[in-house]
Amino acid sequence: MVWGCILGAGYGELHLVDGIMDNEQYVNILQESLLGPFKTLGLKKSNTIFQQDNDMKHTSKLASEWFAHRHIKVLPWPSNSLDMNPMEHVWAYLQTHVQQCHTLPTTKASLWNMICEEWAKMDDGLLAWLYAGMPACIVALGVAKGWYTSY
Repeated sequence: MVWGCILGAGYGELHLVDGIMDNEQYVNILQESLLGPFKTLGLKKSNTIFQQDNDMKHTSKLASEWFAHRHIKVLPWPSNSLDMNPMEHVWAYLQTHVQQCHTLPTTKASLWNMICEEWAKMDDGLLAWLYAGMPACIVALGVAKGWYTSY
């Protein structure tokens, strides 16, 4: 399993997840892989709204305290709207590009290397398109009261 993040200013870091992620590992990943892009891209945490789905480890007391302590706002996101999370589109794009590689990986290490290579080549235009669509996405979600939309 791979954890990654996107920001309006670019792609964040990838993190290879060891085993099944729990709330402690999630917070460790946030500490290691989320804060770095803020420094690298010169972003202020106070100007950021972090979006994640409602997985139990994401909404755990430990994770909530981690975000609060670092003054990072978290966007309230209904559990029925996973398809409206822009990161899901990024994962699909990445998967398509990994699958189109001429030489498919034969080991976990080679798969991880290929994922990292393709991540490094990700198109910034995709991010611009995803972020530009977020206001309309959120309005559609509000009209649907958090349920499915045609967006």
